[in-house]
Amino acid sequence: MVAPLGTSIYTALGTTALIRAQTVNATLLERLSSSPMKDPASSGSWITAMGSRTKVGGTNSQPGFQSHQYGFLAGIDHPTGESTLGAAAGYMHTNIGEDGTGSSGTTDTLRLALYGNGWYGPVGLAATVGYGLDFLSQKRPFGSIGTAEGDHIGQEFTTAAQASLPLTVGGVVLTPNVGLRYAYFHGNTFSETGANGQNLFVGTDNARSLQPFGAITLDKAFGDTAKPVNVKLRLGYAHEMLAGGRAVTVSALDGTVFAAPGTDLPRSFLTTGASVSLHPSKSLTVAFAFDALLNTGHASAQAASAKLDYRF
Repeated sequence: MVAPLGTSIYTALGTTALIRAQTVNATLLERLSSSPMKDPASSGSWITAMGSRTKVGGTNSQPGFQSHQYGFLAGIDHPTGESTLGAAAGYMHTNIGEDGTGSSGTTDTLRLALYGNGWYGPVGLAATVGYGLDFLSQKRPFGSIGTAEGDHIGQEFTTAAQASLPLTVGGVVLTPNVGLRYAYFHGNTFSETGANGQNLFVGTDNARSLQPFGAITLDKAFGDTAKPVNVKLRLGYAHEMLAGGRAVTVSALDGTVFAAPGTDLPRSFLTTGASVSLHPSKSLTVAFAFDALLNTGHASAQAASAKLDYRF
């Protein structure tokens, strides 16, 4: 029996979920990496609106795909001495289009996370743990036959930890960070409709990502000390340690089982970025950022974000 067509879209959704989950890990850890002396000893709330475009290239004769994402992440935290504890929640919408097949997918993700850090002399230790609930759908067009469509639920579990050492050198705060990020995605089984004999029953998708990483941040304040303008530059590298192969199992209407492989997980993540922070008042910070994943493996990305941070 001939293997079904266009099935690589199934793993594309899970791969995108892992990349997205690791980005949230990085966002929360970056918030906790600066020196506690820079922030007032008061509670605070923050919200970050973000949008991004990611391209993952094809491997092993499987097509690549592009994803476009937008959403927000918001949180509240409270410092206690040299420590900070916080909680965050967010929403993200993702559109995925596969190269050359016409297959597509969407994901809507609701996310919750806890985060915190503590300072031991000049060294900061930070960690986060989180959960994401994914509402996924995908389409495989077959011309006049119809379009095979399916909806299902996915779950994400994340955790990460890092150590930071902010250093002041000639008026610039230089912060090296090292750590480890983990993400797990589980997609439920589902059945397709809409394309008669092309419809499939799709098995579970289980994917994992473990990334040791290192990063360095340069933070320079300009202008009035009461209302400074902070310019921050970032450079980081992470490497995927777990198996990169991606595949799920699918069944045809007659019960015949097939493997449905997709493009591999990216292995190398070289990132760079810059942000500008303004301080309209003592309590309010407004920041704009642009970040990029450089194509050192078979993935690249560009992301823009705006953040409000209010201390009270």
